[in-house]
Amino acid sequence: MNNYDTEAGFFENEFNEETILDVVRKRILEGYPHIPKDFVFKDQNSKTIEKSAEAKTPIKSCLVVKDDLLSVLVTSLLLVTFKDANGTVLFTLDLEANNSVQDVRRVICSRIKEKEPMYFMKKIKQRFFPIALDKESSLKVSEILITHENTNDIYVRN
Repeated sequence: MNNYDTEAGFFENEFNEETILDVVRKRILEGYPHIPKDFVFKDQNSKTIEKSAEAKTPIKSCLVVKDDLLSVLVTSLLLVTFKDANGTVLFTLDLEANNSVQDVRRVICSRIKEKEPMYFMKKIKQRFFPIALDKESSLKVSEILITHENTNDIYVRN
C-alpha cells in the first residue's frame, strides 16, 4: 500500500493495511490541524465506523479504490441547530454537510412526527425563501446552512 488519500491530502508509505484507525486519526490531526476533530471514518459501504471501534478496526476496512487512487473514506459531522423563522431553536442534529436536504427531511420525520408540512428555508440576499419539496434532493445541507461564530443553523417553517 502506498498512498492513502484523505480529504486533507496524502500520506505516502506511512500505513499498512493493518494499521488501526485511531493511529490514522492521530496522524491526520497532527498533519492537518484544521481538519475538524470530530471527523468519522466510513467503511466501504459508506457506513460510519464508530469512534469506539477505531482502536480495533484496521484501515483496510475503509479503503476504496477509485480512478486508480487508494482512498480512506472520512467525513465530518456538523452539529446543526434547526430554528423557526423567529430564531427559536426547535432541535439539533448531527449531519454531514454533503447530505441532501431530502435525506435530512427523512431523518427529521423519523424522529418527530410532524403533522404539518415543513419547509426548509434558503437565505438569498438577507431574505429567506422556502425550498420546494421537489428541489430537496438536489440541494446539500451545506447549501442551506447558515454558519455563525459557533453555530450551524438551518431555518424551517410550517
